[in-house]
Amino acid sequence: YCSEHCWNVLQHNRQLLEQSTMETNNNSQFMLSVYATKSLNRKRKKLPENENENNNNEHSCHQPKNKRQKTEINAPSLEAIPENKEQDTEIEKIATVNNINEEKKNDEVNEENVWKKSRKVRRLYFCANFPTLVITPVKGRMLLSASSLVRFMGLDQNYIRLKVKAHTHSASWRTLYVHLSKEIQTSELEDISKRFNDIHSKQSVRNDAKDGNEVQFVTPKCSIFQKTYSEEAKKKRLEDVNNPDVNRYVLLKNINLRESEKEIISSLEEYKYKIQECKRFKGLPIVKVLMSSAEDVKRILSDNNIFIGYQKVKCEIFDQNRRRPRKSFKQCRKCHGLNHIANECNKKPVCKYCGRINHNSTQCKFKKSPKKYQCVLCKGNHRSDSLICPKTQEIRQKLGIAFTRRENEIINRKKDQNNNQNQKGNHAAAKPKKNPNEQVQTKVQIMNKQKLAPSQQPEHKNNPRNQLESINNFGKQTQTRNINKKDIGNHYSFDSHENDEIAFLRSEVASLKSTINKMNLLLNKLMPFIENKLDNGDSNDFSKNMNSNANDTTDETMDQW
Repeated sequence: YCSEHCWNVLQHNRQLLEQSTMETNNNSQFMLSVYATKSLNRKRKKLPENENENNNNEHSCHQPKNKRQKTEINAPSLEAIPENKEQDTEIEKIATVNNINEEKKNDEVNEENVWKKSRKVRRLYFCANFPTLVITPVKGRMLLSASSLVRFMGLDQNYIRLKVKAHTHSASWRTLYVHLSKEIQTSELEDISKRFNDIHSKQSVRNDAKDGNEVQFVTPKCSIFQKTYSEEAKKKRLEDVNNPDVNRYVLLKNINLRESEKEIISSLEEYKYKIQECKRFKGLPIVKVLMSSAEDVKRILSDNNIFIGYQKVKCEIFDQNRRRPRKSFKQCRKCHGLNHIANECNKKPVCKYCGRINHNSTQCKFKKSPKKYQCVLCKGNHRSDSLICPKTQEIRQKLGIAFTRRENEIINRKKDQNNNQNQKGNHAAAKPKKNPNEQVQTKVQIMNKQKLAPSQQPEHKNNPRNQLESINNFGKQTQTRNINKKDIGNHYSFDSHENDEIAFLRSEVASLKSTINKMNLLLNKLMPFIENKLDNGDSNDFSKNMNSNANDTTDETMDQW
């Protein structure tokens, strides 16, 4: 159908081209090429005024007849496929079920995805599903490949390679777990473990004969894995650690970092202890010491009066496999929930300040207003990641995670701040509120006092001399008050001394200003009298009178003038 339709379209196009070429040859001398894109400079025809707007829009550009005409292919329209909502919903359900099954397969540990999991998960899976042999102690990092394992076992290589399924290691790399195929029986496991122990016991005897019992070689031992093996291994390890015949390493704590290893050995030899090795932990006040005999180990552990570099030393037995319990408090930084991390979180991000979802914590309006904080966990007036939150404190107590010294300081500081804010709020609520009418009356009285007439004003404001005396008296009063404070409490500070000096200087400046003003007034009154005398020729008599009365001038005469 498609081929026939295309053939018909081609024939129709050819006919149109032939017609256009015939018209151009008959009507005009010029002909446009098929590939011409440049428009000709011809006059456009004027369109009639009474045409509709639609026709104007369609025929806005008049094309000449000589140009190629466009042809449109009207292909038959395909029928729309009817939509079935029921089928779509069924398909979506099937897809969701398949996704869930795939997730479960990924979560479940199988032989296919075991090797993508952690070392601990691998070990637990193989120990639960396959018969295993346990070999300790071992340098596990030297036994990663299958060929190295076969050489280490020392048995028939063809036999072991067929039987061994996999091998795993412990967290400390000191125990080796050899997982065999399911077809093997318990009798075969016992035979393999016996042969392994016989071979390695002979090798240890040869080494002892060569070295003359100077170094003790710990031979690896093989046993069949059981479910209670981990508990039994822990008990045995604790017994070996606390046994001084097996473990002769001791930890010495509280030693100064400046003390060298030679100085530590010489100071311990003064207490009559024989030491083989001494190793310091870098950047820590702890030293590991290997004692020469079990008696020295017992004696140093019981001795509580050992001093190295004028510091008392604490002694403990050294446990090589000791680890701190992994107790971790998890809080999400995305939704601020508990017992998960942000990478594992599928929820929407929540603001740690106001507890809302529609914005990020960096863009929160209430970032600098702690009164409007709201916790996501307990709905309290604090941040969601705060140490004050009671839910976080409960969970940390259950896990046995104690607060550090720094965290305790932060908690106490925040509690003090909250208590101070509550006390301020209580005081503000306890104060009686004044009536607005009384406040208005007091303001009116103050304004009336400021607008008094000059006759009603106090005297010290009108009289400049009284003003000077009041300033001088104020300076003297401040001096006497400060002196009394000094005598009573002996708390005469440098600031109070400066304030006294400033007050005294201000009083002197005011007095000088007043005298200058008086002198100016006196000169203004004397100038006309002097000019009259000079004009009359009595200058000598006036100068004599002035010289005679110069010594008799006082403040009273100045005030009179």
